[in-house]
Formats: sequence, structure tokens, C-alpha cells
Amino acid sequence: MTSLRFRVLSLALLLTGCSLTFRTPLDVLIPDGYTGWIRVEYGVASAQPYATENGRHVLKIPPSGFARTSSSFEPGYAADTYYYVTSDG
Repeated sequence: MTSLRFRVLSLALLLTGCSLTFRTPLDVLIPDGYTGWIRVEYGVASAQPYATENGRHVLKIPPSGFARTSSSFEPGYAADTYYYVTSDG
């Protein structure tokens, strides 16, 4: 009986702990040669929202490494990509 309870409890924990939330993927464009931390403030009313291209959000990081967006932070799983971008694009 104890073994059955353990199995049922283990299965319940496994199923509730494995739920994934998916979100829109994000392309982060970083100035070429930038090193250091990048900081992003979300939900800033005076800032621009994410641009969206090909079903992906695009966030352009300025040379300061500090970006603001009026878009909300989206928790969850996505295949984000990070690109270094030269001054000529």
C-alpha cells in the first residue's frame, strides 16, 4: 500500500512540475564589441514596445547596455537568439 501511495504521489509531482509555458521568442541585438552586463527594464510607459519580425520579438540593445521597453516581461520557454550587430547592420 505504501508503495502505491509513493508512486501516485511521485506521478502527481512529476506531472505538475513539468508543465511548460511557452512565450514568443526574442531576438536580442547587441552592439558589436559590447562586453558586460545588459539591463532591460520592462513595462516602461514612455518606451517603445518590442518590434516584431517573422513572429519573433526584437529587442535592440543600445551601446550603453541599458534598454527600456513598454512591453511586459514574458516568463516561459522560448528559443531566444542573441546577435552582435555591426554599425553598418
